[in-house]
Amino acid sequence: MTSFGMFAAISPVVVVAALRSTWSPCGLSVASTITRIGESGRGRSFAPTALSYSIGAVVGGAGLGVLGTALSQSLRWMGLSESSGLALSGALLLLAALADIGAIGPALPHIRRQVDERWIDEYRGWVLGFGYGCQIGFGLCTYVMTTGVYLVVALGAVLLQPPQALLIGLVFGLVRGAVVWLGATISSPADLDHMHARFAALEPVSRRIAPASYIVAGLGCSGLGFGARPEIVAGVSAVAAVGGVVVAGLTVSRARRTEVLAFRTQDLALKTEGLAQPSQGRAPRTSSQGASR
Repeated sequence: MTSFGMFAAISPVVVVAALRSTWSPCGLSVASTITRIGESGRGRSFAPTALSYSIGAVVGGAGLGVLGTALSQSLRWMGLSESSGLALSGALLLLAALADIGAIGPALPHIRRQVDERWIDEYRGWVLGFGYGCQIGFGLCTYVMTTGVYLVVALGAVLLQPPQALLIGLVFGLVRGAVVWLGATISSPADLDHMHARFAALEPVSRRIAPASYIVAGLGCSGLGFGARPEIVAGVSAVAAVGGVVVAGLTVSRARRTEVLAFRTQDLALKTEGLAQPSQGRAPRTSSQGASR
């Protein structure tokens, strides 16, 4: 398999790792901070801040790719064969899945560090966005919610040539930087509450999809490493991917129904409270009061 074929094969794993990383305290904080309503309240425009954030995230992802590039070059000098690289990658992917479900290793999240919130009021929007983006895009400066972040470096080093190892880091940063544009739709506190509710509803989905994707990719790499025919591996992986999409779709649908029910319950409670409000200031009428009239 060519290096670009390897790149195409592991890119979905990198995208999943980047998306899963959004559910970190740091990622959610940034998504809540860089919004249309938030930047307007600070006297700034949303678009320049968001654009600088996306650019910074790509730069940070490039830094992650540089680590993979350096390791890739070292492994090439050591003479790592393609079959050995595939078998090793399969093992790393399966170990990452076990770590994500808590079966091995220290509990997630790792590197429990937030971006500096003082930057919000101290720096211009583009400085804030670029600085935050670099840290988020690099992936190893703040909360690590999935071991897939480490896979970006490891798989790039083991499977790819140095240029593709750098490119896979850019993909990670690009996906992480794209999430900030959700803030373009948030123009009121109600929109912000709705976004938080949707993130909360989808968090279990992201937590399950990440290790599942690592398992599928790990089995595929292991099969190729031990001589399985590529078309068989591709077919099995496709079936597993379709099954995963179906399960994820059903889970998302159930999460949305739960979210809608929660909002309806909240709305009903507010309406009930509003109807009961006028009567709260009235004193109850006693029988003696009625008799004295």
